[in-house]
Amino acid sequence: MFEEDPDPGKKHRLAAWEAFVAPVAARSDAISPEPQVDVISEAVFNAFATRDSAQGLTRGEIWAACAGVCDEQRFDQRYETFKDLGMLIPAFDKKNEERHLLHPNAPVGLLVFQRIASEGGIDEVLSLLDRTGAAIRRGDATSDQVASALWKARGMLGIAANYLLLLVRRRSIEVMVAERHQHRHPRLIEDVRAVTVLVNERFPHLNPMAYEVTVEAQRYLGARTDFVERLLEEGARAEDFGLLRHEQYLTAARGSSPEALAEALSGFVFDPPHPRLNPETIVRELESLTPAPTERAKPARPSTAAERDDPFAAMQERERRKSELAKAQAEVLLSRQSEVDLTALFLKRGWPGAAGLLVRLLHACVSDPKFEIVMRDALRVDPAASVTHLSQVELRLSEEPDDQGEPRE
Repeated sequence: MFEEDPDPGKKHRLAAWEAFVAPVAARSDAISPEPQVDVISEAVFNAFATRDSAQGLTRGEIWAACAGVCDEQRFDQRYETFKDLGMLIPAFDKKNEERHLLHPNAPVGLLVFQRIASEGGIDEVLSLLDRTGAAIRRGDATSDQVASALWKARGMLGIAANYLLLLVRRRSIEVMVAERHQHRHPRLIEDVRAVTVLVNERFPHLNPMAYEVTVEAQRYLGARTDFVERLLEEGARAEDFGLLRHEQYLTAARGSSPEALAEALSGFVFDPPHPRLNPETIVRELESLTPAPTERAKPARPSTAAERDDPFAAMQERERRKSELAKAQAEVLLSRQSEVDLTALFLKRGWPGAAGLLVRLLHACVSDPKFEIVMRDALRVDPAASVTHLSQVELRLSEEPDDQGEPRE
């Protein structure tokens, strides 16, 4: 059921892991050759991350999480390895208690391996430069620390350039295709220059080392250009445009010379140009395409100063709007009732809000006789309130007959 995947990408991924582990490995077979080794590890991580694992998980619970990615025999092999290496640690100090916790360094290592397989070593160079630049800006970096970081970055860029050139000159196109996704760092030279500027400001005596980092970064970019060009050539020869992503084709087109771009059409046959135009023909064609002049429309007559600045008309308009707003407020306060007691509202408004509201309602009564303000004889006195003296105030609809002699509704 769980056969080995022949995908060459997985084989390349395992090779990248072997090179990464080699400096601290005890044996040459430190990395398992099984393509599913990382899939099983990720399933174990998911088991601890998605369950309540504070008291640990048993072997059966861990196996249940891995059953979908491997058979039990392979799981047992990895399970014993995880225990031996301290990835799975005992949850209790009891010999017969088979409950385990996951060591926090294990998922971190899994993330590192996945990043190495997908991004390659140049991503780690950029991370080193970012950390160095941040330390310089904070003032935490010493001269020795910066020199060490520059030395490592220079060496790693040089090694990566040499490796790319080896792939271009001596390796098969299949190996190059498996490597192509690890060399896509468009801001490499900008990041190197940013650190170089900081070194020049804070540690000028390290400028020669920073310059060497820039030189190696440019050499790496040159090797990457050769790498992409060979993939382009192989893709064109095989009529297979899947060797690179469309962004890489676009970048190659923008950075290529006109002669290199013209090479793509070298197999096409074109008729030789025979222009049949002379200056007189061009002038005649332009005249035929030029639109005839049209008569400009006369602008509208501006209004007179008297029409624009009539103070009496402006005063009437202000009064009209004031009356409309006052009547609208009275309608809202009545809310389809025939009368409403406004005493509590006046108390809430305080001074001078209560006075302003009363003036607007009186204005509504003057504008429309259907509204009426009634003040009762009762008087409320509160020396501590903002409105010390207040009569009971009511707003109601007038019951007087309208112009047709009918009482108002």
